[in-house]
Amino acid sequence: MRRSAGAARGDRGARAQGARRQVGPGYGRGGVEAATTPSPVGATSIPRTGIGGGVVLDGRIHLGSHGIAGEPGHIPVAMDGPRCDCGARGCLVCYAGPEAVLTAAGLGDALTRDGLESTLHRFATAASAADPAALAALDTAGRALGAGIVAITSLLDVDEIVLGGVLAQWYPHLYPAIDRELSQRRAIAPTIQLDITPALLGADAILLGAIEFARRAVLSDPATVPPVPGNAEAGLSQAN
Repeated sequence: MRRSAGAARGDRGARAQGARRQVGPGYGRGGVEAATTPSPVGATSIPRTGIGGGVVLDGRIHLGSHGIAGEPGHIPVAMDGPRCDCGARGCLVCYAGPEAVLTAAGLGDALTRDGLESTLHRFATAASAADPAALAALDTAGRALGAGIVAITSLLDVDEIVLGGVLAQWYPHLYPAIDRELSQRRAIAPTIQLDITPALLGADAILLGAIEFARRAVLSDPATVPPVPGNAEAGLSQAN
């Protein structure tokens, strides 16, 4: 299902703001605060919608010219890959999205029958038990993520990538393959240290990001907040 640009912009802003909260004061690295320091890109996996994300530059959410900046799920990582719902081929979500990983691990029928949450739990159990199919699916996802991250960092020169959602849960299994892909970039610029970190806010990241997003909008322009009808009438009565 296609979403309107406004809905996509708000969703992406909430995700990016959640990532910003992680890397801001009290969450470890503070590079997002300094204008002279490259700021992070937060790539957050959202179950049931594939892979979403957001871009944080100089402490602010970057939406792009049309409000759709920060769609890591549709970065092409294979020219002749599977067809994506967006119409292209080889998008990152086709390899590292929750549904794609579960299907690659042989759990496609379980996903259809039991739903996403139940199948994710089953997959986590299989990965913890070193099931070969589960680990192979995670290795493929990690390689695809690594290729996508190389593209993001080559374009934006960020200093941190934040993985959230199920990607954060799978981080220990994904990171080795991601790191192998990133070694290509280190060969070109060996002094650059890119941090790949799992999100710390868990399931609350989007909610906290949405709250922060709204708070920043109100503080930047209080006039955008419509008055409560009852309060407006009460204020007018008191003025008279």
